[in-house]
Amino acid sequence: MAKVVPVVHHHNMHPNLRLCNLDRLSIAKRRLAKCMTANPLTSQTLAEFAKAMKGASSTVCTSFLPVFYFLLDTSRIPPTLALDSLDHTLESQLLGGFLSLDGLFSSRPSQETFPDLWPRIYAWSYYLFEHEDFVSGVVNLDNPKEYYCRMMDFFGYLSTSPSNKSQILSTPISHVLAGRAYKCFSDPADFQKHDKALWMVRNIFIGCNGRLDHVLEGLCGDITDFARLIHRNCELAVPPSARQMDMAKISHLTMRLAVIAVIDKIADVRPWQPQASASRPLCSALVPLGFVSIVAKAALTLSCIPVNKWTKANSEAMGPCLATLQILFQQDHHSNVLQEAVQCGLVAILLAASTVACTIRTQFNDSLLEGVCSILTTVLTPFTVYYPVLLLLDGDSHLLHLVSDIPNPPDTLKSAWATFVSALHARLELLTLFNSGTVISHRICGGCGIIAAKTNLKCCSHCRWVTYCSPKCQVFDWRAGHQAACGGNDRLRLKIRLTYTRKEFTFLRFLLHHEYANAKSQIALAHVLHLMATRNASVFTSFDFRLSPVRVDTLGGPEEPSTALKHPGDFVERGTKLLARMPLGNERTMDWSFLLARETHILDEFGEIAKRANLDSMGSNEIKDEVKRAISGEGRTAIAIAKLST
Repeated sequence: MAKVVPVVHHHNMHPNLRLCNLDRLSIAKRRLAKCMTANPLTSQTLAEFAKAMKGASSTVCTSFLPVFYFLLDTSRIPPTLALDSLDHTLESQLLGGFLSLDGLFSSRPSQETFPDLWPRIYAWSYYLFEHEDFVSGVVNLDNPKEYYCRMMDFFGYLSTSPSNKSQILSTPISHVLAGRAYKCFSDPADFQKHDKALWMVRNIFIGCNGRLDHVLEGLCGDITDFARLIHRNCELAVPPSARQMDMAKISHLTMRLAVIAVIDKIADVRPWQPQASASRPLCSALVPLGFVSIVAKAALTLSCIPVNKWTKANSEAMGPCLATLQILFQQDHHSNVLQEAVQCGLVAILLAASTVACTIRTQFNDSLLEGVCSILTTVLTPFTVYYPVLLLLDGDSHLLHLVSDIPNPPDTLKSAWATFVSALHARLELLTLFNSGTVISHRICGGCGIIAAKTNLKCCSHCRWVTYCSPKCQVFDWRAGHQAACGGNDRLRLKIRLTYTRKEFTFLRFLLHHEYANAKSQIALAHVLHLMATRNASVFTSFDFRLSPVRVDTLGGPEEPSTALKHPGDFVERGTKLLARMPLGNERTMDWSFLLARETHILDEFGEIAKRANLDSMGSNEIKDEVKRAISGEGRTAIAIAKLST
């Protein structure tokens, strides 16, 4: 950061800063003050002044305010090039400026003096930060932590005035100094001893508005270094056993989480309510370090507290834990993150938070319910399709009967838990079936897109990868583009970087086929209706795994041009890639879309089926009625469904 040295004119200074005010001091103090403002400064005077300021009260320090203001004149800052060969005059100015700055941080001047003091404060503070190693040797800066903490305390005092606070928060040098102060907090005890200083650091981070370059300059590192610092310090706050409770350490962790929330702009006023954000660099850097385990263990510690001993402080700690977990789940490594959280007792944590929030109804605890519902509906339920997570949840399934013991839960919580429990039980049944080894593998027809048992399909004799339900489909696909692509699919598949193991991939495909088989009639009917409305549509079916049973959506028509495939031979390639890259945590859906009909003669066949079912002449209300009857296996539409399902 380029240093800008402000020019401060003396004639407009606040009256409290004028040297004539020194005449009001006692004889001894007045003599010392006169010596400090004389030129040149002697070593004896500086030593006497340092002794007088050491441990002085805020009242005493405030009485020397004109001296501080005089010695902090920016024209007295030694040039950087002169640091290698400081003469006595420059060294005296440097020591006098530091002693004045140090004394000023212990004073409590009038808020009206801020416009005059602030340019000198940030100019000298940044200079001392830039040359901290050198300055420490000259001025004997033995404890930088105490120095920077008192600096942040003083900034906090000045910030009691809204106009002063706005200027402090908007000054980039403040962000640098706050980052340097934050680096000093390495012991959980610091967060109790210097809570006011840390609060000011947090406020300055808010003022940086997500721009981390100045903060990282103060930390003397990049975002990864910042993440390691937070991770290492948070580890100190997590007890080795969930039964060991130390609220002081938990409060330390909570403040750390609040800082993370502020920097990544995932929270506004209350850090337990995550907000949308396009970029979360700090959370992304924390995920690979295993930070989710720290947060989950802290939440598990809190969940062990009996309801009758629960306090507001516990809620204030649990809220940020839940919010941080939810944010961490949304990062690129969300699958592994959720595994860690489930291993640390995520289900027990959510149950405990639900019980407490429903038993002790306060506005604060109501936000806990929001956090629980959000994790259940947007994170935990969708991940019941993820093989390792499902195995871990199977071990926690004995906790689910406790849901019924939650006192008077609101409808949103009941619905969220019911959806999760239903999805989990359904998926666990499929997991048992899958692990039994008696499952008949299913594949998709490369011609028409129908999914069928592998034993009812035949592979292409050349590539041994694409399968067909009939010779007609194979001939059509060969002419439509498979001839050119044949033999390349195996090579393509080897290049795909799977986000899960082969067994997980197989289970996911098995789950997809199982859900498709259960919804086959509804899918076929939806495709017929789409093709009646838009004969040139390319129709896809997507599976939303957030719900149980899985919801099946059929998309098609000119309003979704991106779903159309230009070349028929692209279908298998597209399907394989989509399944390999399925975003297990996507906020919209977690799906693999496949094409049921894609070429003119197939569309014509559907059209003929629709005509034979006498659907072309039906109005919209009649079609709706026919849909209801078709699902139950009645009516004319059932003819089309039966034809498509064979």
